[in-house]
Amino acid sequence: MLKSSHMDREQEIKRVQALLADTGTDDRRIEQLLQEAEDSGDYTEMTAQDWEDIEREGLTLLRARKSA
Repeated sequence: MLKSSHMDREQEIKRVQALLADTGTDDRRIEQLLQEAEDSGDYTEMTAQDWEDIEREGLTLLRARKSA
């Protein structure tokens, strides 16, 4: 079971790396973000509010890039 969890985590890391690379985030920033995630502890379930907050922040960043 532990091995399966480790494999799931490795797959998730690869997925996040691909997503960040697609957005043009450089390798150093990707590594920094992954390390922060790793250091933050165990995964917790996302709530609807969490997703709303992420969406709002993403839209804010997108608008700022478009106006720059």
